[in-house]
Amino acid sequence: MAVYLDEVDIHLNPKIGLDWMNRGTQKQVVTPGQNVKRYLCGAMDAETGLLTWVKAERKNSLLFVAMLG
Repeated sequence: MAVYLDEVDIHLNPKIGLDWMNRGTQKQVVTPGQNVKRYLCGAMDAETGLLTWVKAERKNSLLFVAMLG
């Protein structure tokens, strides 16, 4: 059996970048006030294409171990 496995960080805060606004005005950006993230680990069976995934609030060895279970 062969699988492809990867982890990803999901940032839940909106990305603030360049934006256009009238002179003398300022846009309001609503943010949760904290740098909120979630982490996913997924594996795809190379033969069947079946995708299995787990999520966690921290990216550590427990995320990988949860993927194995």
